[in-house]
Amino acid sequence: MNQNISMLIKACNHLGYEYEILHESGNLVVVKNQGKSHVFVNWAVPLNSSSITNLCRDKEYFYQYFKSYINMPKTKGYLNPNCNELYSSYVKNSNVEEIANNIEQNFEYPVVLKKNKGSKGRNVFKCNHRSQIINSLDKIYDLSNYKYDYIAISQEYIHIQKEFRALFLEGDLHCVYEKSITGAKFVGNLSRLHW
Repeated sequence: MNQNISMLIKACNHLGYEYEILHESGNLVVVKNQGKSHVFVNWAVPLNSSSITNLCRDKEYFYQYFKSYINMPKTKGYLNPNCNELYSSYVKNSNVEEIANNIEQNFEYPVVLKKNKGSKGRNVFKCNHRSQIINSLDKIYDLSNYKYDYIAISQEYIHIQKEFRALFLEGDLHCVYEKSITGAKFVGNLSRLHW
């Protein structure tokens, strides 16, 4: 059973909601409340429309949508200059050197580069100089790597003291918790939860 479903089961038990686990993995659960059934599958939850789900998975779009409402690090996306020809009209930089130039014009060092869609700190790089930017872009755009993304994003580096996760449902805040890194040791992943 994954952590997402495990937390769901704890919440159901705490709130007295009826639920049924439908797969031996524990990762297919139906929650019944007020005459409605809600199906939870692995990490997918039935609480958001597909467009909102896609917005939350796309770091650049998320930034553009929420930057006026949430204090977030400056973020800018860069389409792989060697992307599929179908998307060539969106390409603004003809190579990684031009992307590196644009990043240096818009951000101060250190700067964070990461894949646009992803989690768990995969393909996230803290860059202190130009050669690290180019190397990071090459890794993000590497089609032979399962961590590949066709969009790389640069972000302003911020020194995090504490990190929180908030759960909103239909515009209402339901839960806030601090992400704990107690006992964590840095092993190269900038996401402190994955040390």
